[in-house]
Amino acid sequence: MSSANFKSLKSWISGVTNPSRKWLSHEVENELIGIMGDTVVTTIVENNQKCHFFGIMIDETADKSNIEQSCPAIRHFNPETYEIYGDFVDISPVHSTTGEALFDNLNTTLSHLSLRIEDCRGQGYNG
Repeated sequence: MSSANFKSLKSWISGVTNPSRKWLSHEVENELIGIMGDTVVTTIVENNQKCHFFGIMIDETADKSNIEQSCPAIRHFNPETYEIYGDFVDISPVHSTTGEALFDNLNTTLSHLSLRIEDCRGQGYNG
């Protein structure tokens, strides 16, 4: 997403949030956040596909309501700039913290991102 897109969005929101207008409901805000998040994750996956291989770091934590959540991050190398990136890509509830359940959750996330577990060359866990 370019800075021009953010300027356009900021301009639109500033007009929408004018006290005399009530166009921006929490449903619309959540939809905008979802669209922006999808755009960011798509860019991360596209950058990852340039180098093909990746590493995965996963942490799990309980939220305020005590629901365990998995938080994977993808690490990849940019062959053009020789830089390593670590990008948070998802947060999802886990119903069990067994190794099998956490792997199933990770595999679902990777499938959703069109990443193959066979291309994973490094793993890191915390929790």
